[in-house]
Amino acid sequence: GEEGLPDYSRNRDFRVVWNHSQDPKARPNSVFRANVNAGSSQASRFNPTSEQDYLSNTFSSNVSYTANWAGRYNFSANFRHSQNTINKSVDLSLPEIAFSVNRLHPFRRKDSRGEPKWYENITMNYTMNARNEIHTVDSLLFQKETWSRFRNGVSHAIPISHSTRVLKHFNLSNSFNYNERWYFSTIERDWDPEAMYVQGGDTLFGRVVTDTVPGFRAARDFNYSASLNTRLYGMVQFRRGPILAVRHVLSPNLSFNYRPDFGSPFWGYYKNYYNPLEDRDVQYSIFEQGIYQGPQANRSGTLNFSLGNNLEMKVRNRRDTTERGERKIALLDNFSINGGYDIARDSLNFSDIRVSARTRLFNNFDITYSSGWTVYDTDSLGRAIDRFLWESQNKLLKLNNTNWSLSFNYSLSSKAQPSSTGGSQLRGPAGQMPGGQEGLDSGGVEPGAEFQGEDVLLPGPPAVDYTVPWSLQFGYTFNYNSRYNYRDERFDRNLVQSLNVNGTINLTPKWRLGFRSGYDFERKEITYTSVDLYRDLHCWEMTLNWIPFGFRKSYNLTIRVKSQMLQDLKVTKRTHHLDNAFQTF
Repeated sequence: GEEGLPDYSRNRDFRVVWNHSQDPKARPNSVFRANVNAGSSQASRFNPTSEQDYLSNTFSSNVSYTANWAGRYNFSANFRHSQNTINKSVDLSLPEIAFSVNRLHPFRRKDSRGEPKWYENITMNYTMNARNEIHTVDSLLFQKETWSRFRNGVSHAIPISHSTRVLKHFNLSNSFNYNERWYFSTIERDWDPEAMYVQGGDTLFGRVVTDTVPGFRAARDFNYSASLNTRLYGMVQFRRGPILAVRHVLSPNLSFNYRPDFGSPFWGYYKNYYNPLEDRDVQYSIFEQGIYQGPQANRSGTLNFSLGNNLEMKVRNRRDTTERGERKIALLDNFSINGGYDIARDSLNFSDIRVSARTRLFNNFDITYSSGWTVYDTDSLGRAIDRFLWESQNKLLKLNNTNWSLSFNYSLSSKAQPSSTGGSQLRGPAGQMPGGQEGLDSGGVEPGAEFQGEDVLLPGPPAVDYTVPWSLQFGYTFNYNSRYNYRDERFDRNLVQSLNVNGTINLTPKWRLGFRSGYDFERKEITYTSVDLYRDLHCWEMTLNWIPFGFRKSYNLTIRVKSQMLQDLKVTKRTHHLDNAFQTF
């Protein structure tokens, strides 16, 4: 606000931006980078410097070091930060370390000759991740007790795989994955009948109490998977007409996954406590609060199948007179059907059948479709029961849900024009500036200047690109989905569509106008709209960002020096969307 008015307030905010990039030639096998963007929660609200500041409410930072050696070993360390200025939450990862060994063949002979043995095709690699992180709010970040609540752990993964060809046309792949997690504390949960708490004004006794047990503990788990797939081709050729051929590619795949029950007492990863309110034993994992969680309980064994389809057409291209004059058109990028069967369940073993498709038309229209089908009958509440539709309704499948999505993007622009600006400016004889002014350095020549005969070429301001005097982009999104409502025995349908448009116009070589807007068909209102005006003032430049209506209604006018060395030399006049003074604009 304005000083002296009732709505005037004063805030102390800060923002830190640091970017560092290492020259790749300095140390080819290691790289240090920094990209820090941090600040107080109100910094971007009362001191916006760009349109992005209006729309963004998050900051993030990352300082990283990566290295590799021997072409096989990789190491990285990251210090990450992210914050949300709306809820004032802060996430820190100090540090996040990763080490990996690239894929290798442990059983392959160094001097092998002829065809390799089957076991020589076995591959494995190793990955280690370690994290130490905390989630808090900015007001508690630098308090001593906050730093004792860090969550940390170390994760190891050793995947082993083997691939071979079966019956000449089928690819068989097998993989065994071993995982191990290291923690420095676990939890223990029990029912405390003496624990007292207040709920709804009443004092109650008895609740679940969770204690942290310090000490090193390792959690191990493993799983096995296999897949069998092939690819079939079919083609129809035409001798006459514009169509030369139509090709169909069919990709069937069959896979199996198995995981033991790590919730059994044999492993010791899960414990139980008795809850008298529910009158039952409750199972919990001692690694439940671990940063990498823990092994999963319950045995799993699924058999999955999928069938992918691709359809494309080859036509004669009358515009292309070279070679054969042919071009390909994708009729259907992908049409797939997939489902599964869980051998570990005692009922409802079949999963839903998923059908999906996607394609692109005329290089601008993207169409996607998906639907879910069930083989089981349902009760009056819509819950699946262990009875096939064939037994009750004499049909194989029933539609549960469907989704259609259409997006359209189109760009328009004028023909390219030669650029009217350059990267340097001719400033007369050495040691002189226009109007008789002296140069900036002791010798009368601005740093970065180049000599051309008796004249000096000074580094000019960043060139404004006028090669495209105007451009316009349209974007339209259409989304339709429906879900069967078993209670009312009908489909609930929902339709969402929106239109976005943005563009730039170079009115003259010195003036540029930009805008962005859109329309929400569901709310029947114009979406976020802004107008940007730029004026080249030779050594200076002027920018105006105007949001004419809506919650962010405001303007930001800045006149600054173009030189990077004098970026802080500027004059700014702006209003905030919370300022009443904007009403007089």
